[in-house]
Amino acid sequence: MTVMNKKLLAIVLLLLLATGIAVSSAPRFLLYADRPVRTDAIVVFEGSDILARKKEAYQLRDEGYAGVLLVPASPVVIRSQSTGAQYAGSAAERIYPSYYENTHVEVLRAKTMMDAMGLKTATMVSSPYHLKRIRMIAGKVFGRQARLFAYVPARSVRTPSGMIDMHARDWIFVAQEYVKIIWFFLYSPFA
Repeated sequence: MTVMNKKLLAIVLLLLLATGIAVSSAPRFLLYADRPVRTDAIVVFEGSDILARKKEAYQLRDEGYAGVLLVPASPVVIRSQSTGAQYAGSAAERIYPSYYENTHVEVLRAKTMMDAMGLKTATMVSSPYHLKRIRMIAGKVFGRQARLFAYVPARSVRTPSGMIDMHARDWIFVAQEYVKIIWFFLYSPFA
């Protein structure tokens, strides 16, 4: 084996090792969770596990973490019990560029709704693997205000703790999240 072939083999083995480490840690990197804190609103994001997300949001509301529940993907009329502020309108009233993905549009709609009601803090509720991206997008949309937010996963959503527990659909969801994060980083400078 020549010196050149040994170097090439070493590079290939290092790349395979790095790929293996990246794949095995990919799901854990996406997981993000804050403890619930008292905020002005609870914002629920749409997804395949929407029932679990809504259940979590209602539970947080019932535990006194917020009085206003927002679902920016749906047309809504909302009235705050604590402040009396009201948002009356359709969440679909504004057209966003087609390259914005759904979560980005939901965060933008949540901002519109919160601004109209004078709400400053929020608890964002979604699935555990989705919250890292929501946090990134909220940071872009809300700026410094997003530091006052909590990002709380739906407790009843299945979250595998390691590679052995992952099913094919879990890997697909993780891969989609990474693609969407990359897509967000590509278009966000122009947003």
